Amino acid sequence: MSRRPARRLLAVMFALAAIALAPVAALPPLGVARAAAQTSYTATITTIDTSTFPEIHALVAVSDSNGLRVPGLNKATFTLLENGAAVTVAEISEEEIGLQLAIVVDSSTAFAKRDVASITRLDHVKTSLINFAVGDGGAIAAYMKDVVDGVSIFAPEGPIIQSSSVGGEIRNALIAYQSKFQTETNLLNLTAQAIDAVIAAPARPGMRREVVIFTSGIDSAADDIVTALADRAKAEDVTFHTVLSARLPA
Repeated sequence: MSRRPARRLLAVMFALAAIALAPVAALPPLGVARAAAQTSYTATITTIDTSTFPEIHALVAVSDSNGLRVPGLNKATFTLLENGAAVTVAEISEEEIGLQLAIVVDSSTAFAKRDVASITRLDHVKTSLINFAVGDGGAIAAYMKDVVDGVSIFAPEGPIIQSSSVGGEIRNALIAYQSKFQTETNLLNLTAQAIDAVIAAPARPGMRREVVIFTSGIDSAADDIVTALADRAKAEDVTFHTVLSARLPA
């Protein structure tokens, strides 16, 4: 069965941000070191509540160039305009909204490849996910927020962990996971499970639902299934990200 590079198919069908990595050893950890000074920020309005109009409530997610939350913001930080005219911001409060996240580790035979240090691609992925959950005890801080975030991880052998809100549980499950490095991994079924996981519980206002897929490619004849998954993800407001473990020439 031929497998199409995931970067092209998933980016087109899921409108994903695909990251080509060859090998996965180049993957920056999902938990990244906090920089002392940041030069760029991103603000995203995730929810607008007009139920008490003319009073309007909005949730705004602000992150730095590493994708980390920017804390300590106040009214002076924001400028609110209505038809070009400044409007007074009555109050700013900081809340932990949380994240519903499902991760697919499509650990096919490509993930058994080792780098010059004899570390497999799968081990690099596991380390990156552990850093996301709990950090590395040093420069890399955990990105996940215990209790607030919910994480599920799926692999061809079965779920690694489901609906956990504790970083330590996720770390232990990843350490225990051993892959069989199968040729056929049924990636699309794993993707469907990931969508099920992030929409299982009602999202709090402003809560993001996201799926991250680590894979080496996808069945080139699966366009119809991919389209159906993409339509479902769009309907449920689920965002996808792919990380491509590129195949190296023999």
